[in-house]
Amino acid sequence: MYQMGTFKSLQIEAVQLQNVSFILDGLDPVLNHVDFELPMDQNVLIQSANPNHGVQFLKILAGYQKPQSGCIKWNEKDIFSDDVTDFVPHQMMGCYFENVRPHAQKTVTQIFSEAGILPEQTRELLEQFDMSLMSEKKFSQLTYEVQKAIQLMTVISREPQMLILEDPAMGLSEFLFLELLDLIHYGQRRGNLRHIYLTSHHPTALRHMDTSIMHLEDGLLFFEEKSDTKKLFNF
Repeated sequence: MYQMGTFKSLQIEAVQLQNVSFILDGLDPVLNHVDFELPMDQNVLIQSANPNHGVQFLKILAGYQKPQSGCIKWNEKDIFSDDVTDFVPHQMMGCYFENVRPHAQKTVTQIFSEAGILPEQTRELLEQFDMSLMSEKKFSQLTYEVQKAIQLMTVISREPQMLILEDPAMGLSEFLFLELLDLIHYGQRRGNLRHIYLTSHHPTALRHMDTSIMHLEDGLLFFEEKSDTKKLFNF
């Protein structure tokens, strides 16, 4: 097996969906036999008339749930196949989902430590976000806004190649969200955080992020090009 540093040195150059289908409760198609090559080195906003579909798509992309058929390939390799040892997806991506929370009794310092962030970096991050006094508070003692900011800070500051974020601006002040964007831009200048996929229903995020737009409707994926046309990638 590779060490974590080796995994980080591998580059994700292509992500493809091949004949991927996912149907919720046997009735509600999120993806229907989709072949799709995801845009890379971009901030990609997934829009859907059903917000849950966008979240389900991100969870499939993150490997939180497997599609009923088809495969997801990085660099032509099915990353969720038992035969693949080149990639460990969760070491090369950072994910934030609203329903994934740390244990309520964990302190902020413990949350950062368990995410693999060194104490000195933790102190610097908390100072940057004006949260130094919260370092020993338990997660349950924090407001929702601070809880979410802490989770996003741990995900972003690890500087993975890929970020997958469910509605990152929701519930945050503009100050906090802009600080998180600065953290993302810092990581990108260092050559990381190259591929960002997110859902968002918050005007702040759309105003401050340069995003390409991908539509998810009726089991199909559409990529919105700058010419305002939509190209189908479902075969």
